[in-house]
Order: sequence, then structure tokens, then C-alpha cells
Amino acid sequence: MRIGLRRWSLIGTSLALQNLLLAAHAAGLGASGMTGPLVAADAIREILRVPASWHVVALVPIGFADEESAATARKPADVVTQWIE
Repeated sequence: MRIGLRRWSLIGTSLALQNLLLAAHAAGLGASGMTGPLVAADAIREILRVPASWHVVALVPIGFADEESAATARKPADVVTQWIE
């Protein structure tokens, strides 16, 4: 199966975004990956002076959180993981 360059770029960006969010958390910062604001991508590109050759796929506000949020409930790993032998 052939995967196009754009798809590979999105995969790489997603991996980098995950690491950025983990690094921010480790540094005691609040951060959130957002794609919703991209409905105004043209305005964002202009405000941030993003070069025309770049593709904006997410925004990540980073800063000091006003409050500590509670951890969300998670399902046990054995419920959401399936090992295929």
C-alpha cells in the first residue's frame, strides 16, 4: 500500500505533538493540542506569519495552568488491549 507524503507528514507531526505535550507536562506546564481553530486557518496563517510552504495541522497553547485538573478515569489496559499471537 502506498501512503502519500501528506499522510506521512501528518503521522510524523502527530508523533512530535505527543512528545511536545509530554514535555510540557513534565516541565509543569499546561498544554493542549487543538485542531478546531483551523476553521480560521487563513487568519491564523496571517497572524502567525506562517510561510506558504508550511501546512498548519494543529495549534498548541502552552502555559502555566490556573488550576490542577483531576485525572480522568481510564479503563484497565487488559480491557482495551488485545494481544495477537
